[in-house]
Amino acid sequence: MKKFKRSARELPPTLTSLVFGYLNVSEVANCRLVFEQWSTLQATWSFLDVVEHTWTNLLKMLSKSHVRRVLIGSGAWHGTMQPFDETLADISESCHNLESLDVFCAEYNRDGATAHQLTDTSLSYLSKLQNLVELKIDGGYVTDIGLLCISNLTMLRLVHLTSCRAISDSGLKHLWTLPYLRNLNLDYTSVNDASILGFRRLEVFSANCTNLGNKSLRVLVQLNPTKELDFFGCANISDEGVVYLYNTGVSAVDLACTSVTEEAVNLLCDERNSSLRYLQDPCRSSKFWLTAVRS
Repeated sequence: MKKFKRSARELPPTLTSLVFGYLNVSEVANCRLVFEQWSTLQATWSFLDVVEHTWTNLLKMLSKSHVRRVLIGSGAWHGTMQPFDETLADISESCHNLESLDVFCAEYNRDGATAHQLTDTSLSYLSKLQNLVELKIDGGYVTDIGLLCISNLTMLRLVHLTSCRAISDSGLKHLWTLPYLRNLNLDYTSVNDASILGFRRLEVFSANCTNLGNKSLRVLVQLNPTKELDFFGCANISDEGVVYLYNTGVSAVDLACTSVTEEAVNLLCDERNSSLRYLQDPCRSSKFWLTAVRS
């Protein structure tokens, strides 16, 4: 049997990046010294698990590894590490090239923030991360002041504010001026139609289980180059709003658990809506998630 030998240098970049995702910071730093190509991949794809390191050592490695993505989960903080505010202050000082920050916080507390929750103070430290392109926040006690801090990060293309229930329509207006914002997620927030009126560049939008209604749908479809919409659980979306989806550039839409009727869905499936490729039918069970409208 003929043996095939292949150098690690020849591995496809996507496969190498996938492997790097299973390594800790020190291991990735060592791999960067092997090939020049690997150094570039690490800078783009590296992922950090802070549980494996003391905070001081981790910061040293961060400053040397040119890491571009960091994921922080609140579970690592309880009784072992410092609060989010201090943590993000340290990261902002050490990771000036950071492009993606993903923060998973403790459950929202109506009485205010805890030491282990993301707060407005936490976000104020991000001003030094002017290369930040993606910011994902899940939970925490973020208010309109925090959104004002985010609005100063002018390179942002993606902002997820999942379960940030303390933000309001007034605060969200601060994000209207972000010149490159294309992807916005407001799942499980308390925002209303007024918060959407000023957006003009969104391509992907999600607002599961919110108060948004037909007015928001009109703005997103008629005044934005929107291609993907997710309104799962938005009871204020009705047949009146679905009319705005006819003959548009929208290719995927989720209308499950809304007030849209089967008649409106059938009209959406009409061949004349040539751009629409996937539809979550509100009249079917959840197992038909992203049912193909046409091949």
